[in-house]
Amino acid sequence: MTDAENRHPDGRKRAADPEPGPYRAAGLERVLDALDIETFLISEDEREARNLILASLQALGFSDIDVVDIQQAGPGARVRARAYLHRPGAACPWLGRWQHEGTPGPPGPRS
Repeated sequence: MTDAENRHPDGRKRAADPEPGPYRAAGLERVLDALDIETFLISEDEREARNLILASLQALGFSDIDVVDIQQAGPGARVRARAYLHRPGAACPWLGRWQHEGTPGPPGPRS
C-alpha cells in the first residue's frame, strides 16, 4: 500500500492493523467482544451436543465459551454458543492501536 493509500481523506495516517493474535482466522483480531455460533449438530441428546460444540470451538482455539441455548430436534440439536475473545469490561490493551495521532482517546468519566 502506498503512503497516499494509507491515509484518510483528511490526510491523517491510517492506524496499522493489529498484529495477529491467538485466533488464526482472518479478521478475528478486529472482534471487540465475542463470536456467536449457531448450528445444527447431529447428536443423541443435548448433553452430547453441548460436548460437541465445546470441543469444536476449543479445537478452533477458543477457551472462553458459553453455550447459550440447545434445543433437541429430531436427529440432533440446534446449538447456539458464544466464544469470547474479550469479555465486557475486560482490559483491551490493543485499543491504543486503533487511535490516530491527534485523535482523542476513549471518553472519560462524565462530570
